Amino acid sequence: MKEFEVFAGYRQFYVADTGLQAAAPEDWTKVHVEQRHNTLKNITALCPEGDITARIISCGPKDTLPPIADPADFEAQTSIEIETGKIGI
Repeated sequence: MKEFEVFAGYRQFYVADTGLQAAAPEDWTKVHVEQRHNTLKNITALCPEGDITARIISCGPKDTLPPIADPADFEAQTSIEIETGKIGI
């Protein structure tokens, strides 16, 4: 398991399986905007409300997900599959 922190001062960033060159999600619905992300199988676009530091946790297929102390502490939560082992932020 690896953990990354990302400063998102531009109000949007992506986390993706870069080995697949997944196309970014383009069709944003009202629900996507409310949940602060638009997630496909191998890529997610996150759009925080303000400047944030994101915590991104990368888990292998046999890793157990770490417990999240309080989900209410997070503005958005989602997950994607990294099939090639190449994660890009």
